[in-house]
Amino acid sequence: MAISAEQWEVINTKLQNQFASVHFALDGRKITVQWRRSSRTRIQYSLFVFIDEKIRISTGWPSHGDYDSFVEKVWRKKTRTTSLFKKQDLDGKSKRQIAIINKLKKEYPDRVLVWYEPCFCTPGLLIRQYKKLEGLEVIEL
Repeated sequence: MAISAEQWEVINTKLQNQFASVHFALDGRKITVQWRRSSRTRIQYSLFVFIDEKIRISTGWPSHGDYDSFVEKVWRKKTRTTSLFKKQDLDGKSKRQIAIINKLKKEYPDRVLVWYEPCFCTPGLLIRQYKKLEGLEVIEL
């Protein structure tokens, strides 16, 4: 059964409290959302998403052997573009050097790294992503 708008409001207000946790079920797996400390050096908290009461960071990296495609649905997607050549590399170069760099840029395009993280900064980000999920059920508020 789909989660109603009233239930999303209750979930949102509950997740505003730092000591709250919400339990969901999706595809036969239990998802727990809790506030946890996300920084060792600063007092900073984030919403962490536990799958079957565990977090394994390696399951969020598609290039890793432990990758689990389920995390694409419930964790936050992160991307970073890596480039061999930056714009600063062209400063002060001759036309010949710029032509060589541009040729190399065409041969070796930018790489886009994609991974998934189990933490959300705000309840709103989490709720926006979770509203799109088909078959998500609330177990316990």
